[in-house]
Amino acid sequence: MLVKKRTKSKELFILELLNKRMNLERKEKQRYFNLKKGFEGEMRFDDFIEKLQCECLILHDLLLEVNHTMFQIDSLLIMQKQLYIYEIKKLSW
Repeated sequence: MLVKKRTKSKELFILELLNKRMNLERKEKQRYFNLKKGFEGEMRFDDFIEKLQCECLILHDLLLEVNHTMFQIDSLLIMQKQLYIYEIKKLSW
C-alpha cells in the first residue's frame, strides 16, 4: 500500500520552469538534467515497486533529521518483519 508519493524537489521544479523561459548557464543546465534524470529514474522505480503483490507499506521521498543532520531516503518498503531502504541512482532499464 502506497503511503507517501514522490514529488519533484523544489530545485528541480524551479530549474524546469527557468529552462522553459531562458537559456540556463552550462552549470545550471547540467544540474537540471542531472536532477531530471534522477527523478525520472526514481519514478520508474516507483512504478515497478508499486506493482508488488505483498502486504507492505511504501513510502517515497522521505526527508529525515537526526542529530541536526538532514538526510533523504528515496524509498522505504515496510513489511511485517523487514525494512527495505532503497537509494535510486539514474535507473536506465
